[in-house]
Amino acid sequence: MFRTTKYHAHLKMVKHRGVKTCAMCYDNLKIVDVFRKVDENNIFGLMVMEGVDPGCMLRLTRVTTAEPPFLQAAPSGDEAQRFV
Repeated sequence: MFRTTKYHAHLKMVKHRGVKTCAMCYDNLKIVDVFRKVDENNIFGLMVMEGVDPGCMLRLTRVTTAEPPFLQAAPSGDEAQRFV
């Protein structure tokens, strides 16, 4: 585990595209990662960068075993658009 004496990012609630959601705001960068719960085991994330639209999308999946699951394709089409 890494430790630091300085904060590099902080979490806060923000309103993104009309929806209140959790965001990780990087202290020295113009980047905000917003997160939305998909279901009990998945969170969809969108990295919002100044001047870049729509930004980078990611999916975080809870791992409940010591062996990680196979990688799955990211949401696409209508499924991805409901979060962006």
